[in-house]
Amino acid sequence: MFPQEFCPVCHYVVKDGKPSQIEILDQTLWQQPGAVYARIVDGVVVYISATDGRLSRRLEAHLRNLPTSMIGRAEQFRRWAEGKTITVVAFCPAPVRLLGREIKIHRAVEAALIAEFQRRDADDWFVDP
Repeated sequence: MFPQEFCPVCHYVVKDGKPSQIEILDQTLWQQPGAVYARIVDGVVVYISATDGRLSRRLEAHLRNLPTSMIGRAEQFRRWAEGKTITVVAFCPAPVRLLGREIKIHRAVEAALIAEFQRRDADDWFVDP
């Protein structure tokens, strides 16, 4: 079970290798910087990442590039995801204050989640090692 702090931010269906039926589910979270997010299909986590910038920019780039990207496991994901509904969940962890400084921790949360959920030999795990 993925941590309850994560909320659905959008979902889409892959059709003919392209995202379709895109729906933004949480406009506030969509606009947040410093988010950790995951792609989930039928309750299974298939991808985990984080972004320093606004979540919308990262996800819009993913959706825009999905039909043609050859970077990492994009081509494998595109074939595997055909006909499936992808739900993106996200969380923006509060920074920690230490020595009078604000320290963002979203990258640490990302690393912890990957360590917890990774299935390196699975056909439906798309995080590059």
